[in-house]
Amino acid sequence: MTSQNNPLAISNGLFNRSQTDLPLAHYYTDPDGVARRAMGAFVPASATLPATTTIGLPMARTAGPGTVNPTQSESRPIQLNRPFRSVGELSCVYTGTPWKNLSFSTPESGFSALLDLFCIQESERLDSVVAGKVNLNVAPFEVIKALFTGAHKDMLNLSPTALNPPITPTEAKSLADLWMKRVADPSTSKGPLKNIADLVGRWTQSASLSQGGIDGAKSYEGFSSDLGTVFASNPTMNNIQRFREAPIRALADVGSVRVWNVMIDLVVQSGQYPEKAKELANFAVEAEQHYWIHLAIDRFTGKVISRQCELVRE
Repeated sequence: MTSQNNPLAISNGLFNRSQTDLPLAHYYTDPDGVARRAMGAFVPASATLPATTTIGLPMARTAGPGTVNPTQSESRPIQLNRPFRSVGELSCVYTGTPWKNLSFSTPESGFSALLDLFCIQESERLDSVVAGKVNLNVAPFEVIKALFTGAHKDMLNLSPTALNPPITPTEAKSLADLWMKRVADPSTSKGPLKNIADLVGRWTQSASLSQGGIDGAKSYEGFSSDLGTVFASNPTMNNIQRFREAPIRALADVGSVRVWNVMIDLVVQSGQYPEKAKELANFAVEAEQHYWIHLAIDRFTGKVISRQCELVRE
């Protein structure tokens, strides 16, 4: 249950069969009083057993004393042993607390701000604002769907196979539907992102636990909590942290909510008016040039951080 740290995970009183133990919730809170779930966060919990499946529990055992479930290696923490390819891969970093890596899979994660703090490329800008990223708050459905489609699910195996397929077009469509609904929802817990950390979750209320502390699962809301709608039928994708975080990784690096991307369609004409011209429509065009001007504007400061002028030849 430590690998779940889920207040819903309750012991069945059978750990010491020589005594009659009462069912007991087993969880701990962080220094701020919030109970944040661990790597086994999404393994369904019940009031009679700690878990209803072993998939997603790193210490799962089969029946019999000391027998480790041989199929549970996927549920355990991993080491990349290679350079990071996405800031979302920070979830491979160990926090020092058992069964808690830096997590972007639960909305109550205390590490989501790292998505705004870190990058994987150098920038000469002191404010680290860059142009060319997708504005996740206003991007069309087809753009969001394209960002999800083909994204790797497993960071350890980047070669798609029948056993390790990337995010499928069907899954991408479902994820994009959820994203568009969340961003367009005017409620306090949803709506446009204020920063990339909001991808994971944001504080919405203080939901207390009867055994003490704040229930993080009910006090935070984010896109990470929507993912179960798409992956509920696949315990591996739904319960194991690195698989469940695949959609978060797909958006974290290419997305931005601070930069406005603007395109100006400019047509420049030269010519003259006849002597008896009386209105603009009488202008006689002798030459024309067509330009697309691309601007990236920092919405916090109003500064233009990038401009490109493209000559359109028709």
